[in-house]
Amino acid sequence: MNYANILSRALDITRRNRALWLYGFLVALFGGGGSSIGQGFRFSFNSYGRHNQTAPYFSQGGPTPGWVIPLIIALVLFFLVWIIIGTIARYVSVAALIGMVRDVEETGATNVAEGRRWGWSVRAWRLFLIGLVVGIPMALIAILLMLVAFSPLILLLTGRAAVQVGSVALTVVLFVLVLLLLIVAGVLIDMVLEIVYRECVLNNRGVRKSLRRGFSLVREHLGPTLLMGLILLGLGWFWGILMIPVALILLGIAAAPALAVYAIAGVPAAVVVGVPLVVVVVLILSAIQGLYETFRSAAWTLTYVDLTTPTNTLAEKPIL
Repeated sequence: MNYANILSRALDITRRNRALWLYGFLVALFGGGGSSIGQGFRFSFNSYGRHNQTAPYFSQGGPTPGWVIPLIIALVLFFLVWIIIGTIARYVSVAALIGMVRDVEETGATNVAEGRRWGWSVRAWRLFLIGLVVGIPMALIAILLMLVAFSPLILLLTGRAAVQVGSVALTVVLFVLVLLLLIVAGVLIDMVLEIVYRECVLNNRGVRKSLRRGFSLVREHLGPTLLMGLILLGLGWFWGILMIPVALILLGIAAAPALAVYAIAGVPAAVVVGVPLVVVVVLILSAIQGLYETFRSAAWTLTYVDLTTPTNTLAEKPIL
């Protein structure tokens, strides 16, 4: 497998075919190009003793503002609708990107309508089912492993200081080991799913046949698949590092007006001003990230084509 040629070809396809950008944007906006296996960490910082008269409600046990409950209800409904729409859009877009790269390789061109033909079909539904078939067992295994990792904490009930310290130390060690194991497993399964997804979309196979044939292809070409996955993983990390200052600058630009309004008119006005600005920032970042998602999808599709082509015609195809 000519890895450099595949990556160069994927970059060329991304640059020349702007119709792909729309579906790359949707993939980035609604969850990224990998599988549903992942880890999220959220840290909350609370400060005490800094309450003032401008925000007395929650800290001093006063009445809850009338806008809080409707806002919470609206946010819950919004996120439920967002999850449903996002899931549909994500799998439709993943299928569209895969099929459109095939079109570019076979006919030299593609368009948004062709992407809709590939994506708005039973193929997207099958991709969703594949994600469930793989994701649900992985989630259950992850929960079980985490329970095992935290099980030594039950020794805290003994009341013996030495045992308690040992149980906490053992828990930390087990948690780190389990976390590393889950991260590695998630990365490997993502690589396999990239091949399975293309088996499903490009050959229009069902869920069971796609999984069986995809795993078989990876087993037969384990080295090339693993190496390409590691290359794209490294490129993804590099891209993410480049995106950090861009995201911070955009978020700073969006936060400044909201903070100014908050200082003058309070929380409701700040929310009214800040939410649209945050939405704009998210859309801009998703558009930028969508370019990488398009490139990444194209690289995996070209990899799949190379693995399933008896003669490596792709490796010798000139870059235009």
